[in-house]
Amino acid sequence: LSIPAGETIRTLIATDNMASQITFQRAGYAPQNGVLALYIVALSENGPHTPAQLPGYLLPVQTLNYSGYWLEAIEQPEALKVAAQLPATSSAQIVGALLPVGRPDLLVAAEAAGYAHAADYQQWHLTEK
Repeated sequence: LSIPAGETIRTLIATDNMASQITFQRAGYAPQNGVLALYIVALSENGPHTPAQLPGYLLPVQTLNYSGYWLEAIEQPEALKVAAQLPATSSAQIVGALLPVGRPDLLVAAEAAGYAHAADYQQWHLTEK
C-alpha cells in the first residue's frame, strides 16, 4: 500500500474483533487511545432540520447496507439532537455517530435524541513516514 508522506489512513475495528486487530497491526496500523461508541438513529420523513443547521461535520455515506450520514467533530450535545431531526430521503435514512466513551454528556444526549448504541470501536491509523 502506497500513501503520500504524512498522510494517514483510518480504520475502525470493533473492540471485540481480535482477529482484525492482529491483522491490521501486522499491516503496520497502530491503535489510537480511547474507545468510541457507535450510536445510530433512523431519520423520519418529516424531520424539521436541514444539514446547514447542524453544529458539527456531516458526511454523506452510502454503503451496500444503508445510506445516510456520519456525524463527526461533535463538540456540543445539541448536534446529536439536530442531526436526529434531519429529514429522511431516498439517499439518507440514518445518522451514525462515533462518540468517545469518555464523554458521558454526548452519550446521554445521543440516547435522549433517540439514538441506539450499536457497538464499540477503536480507531487504528496507518501513517506514512
